[in-house]
Amino acid sequence: MIITPSLKFFPAVTLACFLPLAGAGQCIMGNANAPQSNASNVRMGQSFTPTCNGLIEYVEIFTTNGGTNTVGTLHIYNGSTVTSAPIHTQAVPAITVNPGEAVRVFLSAPVTATAFQQRTFEMDMSLTLPFSGGNPYSGGRLFYNGTNSSVYNNSDLKFNVSVISNCTNTTASIAAAACQQYESPSGLLWDSTGVYTDTIPNVAGCDSIITVDLSVIALDTSVTLDGATLLSNEDDADGYQWLDCMNGNAPIPGADQASFTPTASGTYAVQLTVDTCVAVSDCVFVGSTGVEEGAQGTLALWPNPSNGLLQFSDMPAGAWVTATDAMGRPVALKRAGYQFEILDPVPGVYLLRIQDRNGLDLKRRLLVE
Repeated sequence: MIITPSLKFFPAVTLACFLPLAGAGQCIMGNANAPQSNASNVRMGQSFTPTCNGLIEYVEIFTTNGGTNTVGTLHIYNGSTVTSAPIHTQAVPAITVNPGEAVRVFLSAPVTATAFQQRTFEMDMSLTLPFSGGNPYSGGRLFYNGTNSSVYNNSDLKFNVSVISNCTNTTASIAAAACQQYESPSGLLWDSTGVYTDTIPNVAGCDSIITVDLSVIALDTSVTLDGATLLSNEDDADGYQWLDCMNGNAPIPGADQASFTPTASGTYAVQLTVDTCVAVSDCVFVGSTGVEEGAQGTLALWPNPSNGLLQFSDMPAGAWVTATDAMGRPVALKRAGYQFEILDPVPGVYLLRIQDRNGLDLKRRLLVE
């Protein structure tokens, strides 16, 4: 026995078959977990458990190396057995398949399937087949050479069975409430109050049409920076709590109003609460608020906002300027007299620091647009 994973699926050969009703649904049962393989050249069977009511459309057994499967017979049985009288028998011609392809046989006459009541199919196979021990398909088992031997109770073929269901669409209505966003049963995302329609498969493989009467609490998590003051743009929150983003979003004691003026530079966010809905804004950078005043504080910076070009008034001789971005990273400055240029500026807030050897140490915020 060799280990040969079967990874490809190729279109299978179609035999004469009955035609299902137009608009019918479909449910497919099978096992894809089959890391082992072995030569067969015997009758191989697999029991399965339908997940819907209907008519069996086709059965298929996958192969490892491909080739021509010899002429044989397909049997279908009630229950999990291959030793009782079959409820359906049909001839199967020789079928040539590529490696990894399934020998697929469409039924020549209707055979009913009842949800959760086992059936077994069996057919002559002359090719090497993938299979698995450990019974990965819990709805059935493998049968070998026309016997019900318990040796194969915990093994499965790599197979599929298609059932065309007797389709009856179902409907349902639900009322739902969400904070900021709601995920529908099918995985759609809705972020506003309204009445929506969603569709998922029901147990018969047909459509379950769900009407969702949705109420969404939508909080405005945007924040405006006005000078050194942060303003929440949500007017109707029950509660506000400002957070220190650079300290693991730790709550700032006493910062529980719609506006907040930090006492130190950093990045801050606001947590909003309405009933049980809680939402947090993005973090916003605020430059240093500790600007010195007096004689040294008269040094002016313009234009502000800027495109990256700026100049200072009354720049002391021998003073130098350094700049950092909102994340505290140094940025390059080009100087020509009192005029400076931020090289390759990215829109955002920059912190400029003016120093000299006489103790001058000023900080200015610059907005680059």
